[in-house]
Amino acid sequence: MLPEELLRLRKEKGDPCISLIVPLSGKEKKTDHLVMQEAIEKTGNFLQGMYPASLTERLLISLRQLGNEIVQNNDPIMEGVGIYISPEINMYFSFPFPVREKISIGDAFEIRELLFLQHYAVDYFLLHINRKKVSCFRGTINKLEEIKDDHFPMSFQQEYEYSRPASGSSYAGYAVLQNFEKDKSFIEADRLKSFYREADKVLGGYISSAPLVIAGPKKDIAILEDVSYHTKNIIATFNGNYTYSTLHELEKRAWASVRAWVDNQEHISLLELMQKDRSQVIEGLKHVWKAAREGKGLKLIVEKDYACPAFTDIKGEKLFLKPPKSHYRVIIDVVDEIMKTVIEKNGEIKFVKNDALQEYQHIALITRY
Repeated sequence: MLPEELLRLRKEKGDPCISLIVPLSGKEKKTDHLVMQEAIEKTGNFLQGMYPASLTERLLISLRQLGNEIVQNNDPIMEGVGIYISPEINMYFSFPFPVREKISIGDAFEIRELLFLQHYAVDYFLLHINRKKVSCFRGTINKLEEIKDDHFPMSFQQEYEYSRPASGSSYAGYAVLQNFEKDKSFIEADRLKSFYREADKVLGGYISSAPLVIAGPKKDIAILEDVSYHTKNIIATFNGNYTYSTLHELEKRAWASVRAWVDNQEHISLLELMQKDRSQVIEGLKHVWKAAREGKGLKLIVEKDYACPAFTDIKGEKLFLKPPKSHYRVIIDVVDEIMKTVIEKNGEIKFVKNDALQEYQHIALITRY
């Protein structure tokens, strides 16, 4: 997902903004069609009790059109989808991770799943190697694009000229032939190593600090790793001959590796949190909400599915976790609102697995000072 699309959704204000999150299989078109129809029907039932019939029908037409488009596209890696509809916006995003069904209708879009999508949107590279060619792909989430320029793909040119040994005794000829084949094998191995070394050198012009996945025969991967200057970039390898694999097969394997790597990075956020002076860490919904509004948030660390309704006074200055006795405003998910506030004030969001922040009441804010 492009950052400008998220920015546009964040800026959209006004009633109604519909955020519809639907879990899908991406494999069974008929099943996904039924699930999508049911979710849209539920949304329609809510809308009919909230808005004029003409506006409701217009919004439902947009929902149905996007719903049909999503099911027809049938992305097999998709595990869910987010549809975002308002009088001015019609957008949807595929989620290559599990989601829970959610219907939100209010004066702003819910962005948690979009932030989680961005959490996974790490630019990476896939290097596909074999003894004839090295291909390089740029990747983001579950999509790969092959680099085709003056450098990649690189082809291995075998220039070793085979010359039969001179005539002589049969034994002498056999011995010379054996030595020749041995020399040829060494030279071929050396040239292959030089080929992979050159490919690694060229890769340096693209990769910087980005994660790298390597696909190819086990022996070839070992040779490349032996000569590479980018071993610190390597997050995964998968062994085998993928010469005749489809792009989708490579995307599926690469995304599984990158997703696992991103998930494992959460320990970095947790370690940073534990090492911070406690005076720079705010925990608990009410305290985090207040600090975020004051612009103190440098980095918000929150459990993936942590959500909670809340209430504010009419002025929006005090937060309550139970309805107050005076007039109040309802917040469907105050965690989503906190995330929006942190981003608007140039903070950063980091997700961790559920229950990883029990000690911090499921949400923590590292402050700027």
